[in-house]
Amino acid sequence: MAFGVDTADYLSDINWANLKNWKGEYPNFAGRYFYAGYGWSLSEFATAKQDTNGMLNKIHPIQGAVGNKSRLEATGSTGYKYGVEDANAIAKEIETAVVNNKLQIPPSGFVNVYLDVETGVALSTDYWAGWAYTLWHYNLNGQLPFFACIYAQYVRQSDGTYSLNQLVKSALDAACEKYPDKTTEVTCDGLWTAHPQLCSNCIADPTLDWTKFNEYNQPCGSSSTLVPLLMWQYATPPTCVDYCKDSSYAGGENLDMDETNDAYSKALNYMLVIP
Repeated sequence: MAFGVDTADYLSDINWANLKNWKGEYPNFAGRYFYAGYGWSLSEFATAKQDTNGMLNKIHPIQGAVGNKSRLEATGSTGYKYGVEDANAIAKEIETAVVNNKLQIPPSGFVNVYLDVETGVALSTDYWAGWAYTLWHYNLNGQLPFFACIYAQYVRQSDGTYSLNQLVKSALDAACEKYPDKTTEVTCDGLWTAHPQLCSNCIADPTLDWTKFNEYNQPCGSSSTLVPLLMWQYATPPTCVDYCKDSSYAGGENLDMDETNDAYSKALNYMLVIP
């Protein structure tokens, strides 16, 4: 498992020494928002890599949710259009970083791009289809590098396990049926769970049990495709500091804690690289 973080702050504003003093290590990767309500800078990636002695060398891009709820929930041709617009916008933001050699496409040739679907957002099938299809076909320097993935809440079941929340599941369940000419392009390529975020996860070295998450299979015609759970955001400042009263969490830095799923190599290998 690889350790990483995500944050809405500039990576260059993080005191990485504080995190290392608490965690005992620097992260291998960081998640950053590239569109919709969040800013990023061309200098922050190299600065973060330098400040972590080269350990933080990968970035997983996220499309932010700030002010975006109505767009994600829009249906019909309007929802599809919003999905197309937003996918093009985040792809162009990533392209700017790549063209300026601040980030690079990894050796795998592919990059997972995560759509942030916050709790309570009723993602529409139409928005998802427009977003995923556009990312799939986005041409960056003669390559088609982007895979459409989702960051979303998992919900506790009666048996104590966790399953993908119904609002996101419903949108994905209907995608192939509603867009039968785009079945490959409307399949979700990976998931990143935001739950459970337990107080026991707030310590520097928690024991994380991946078996508590149920698999999600996206239906498509008479068959279905497993959508792998690639990453787990297992702790956040609001949970750990406000609810769990752990003032030492993350060394006082505004960082969410993440771990990659070792069962899938693309969890780590499909991230942008800091040169």
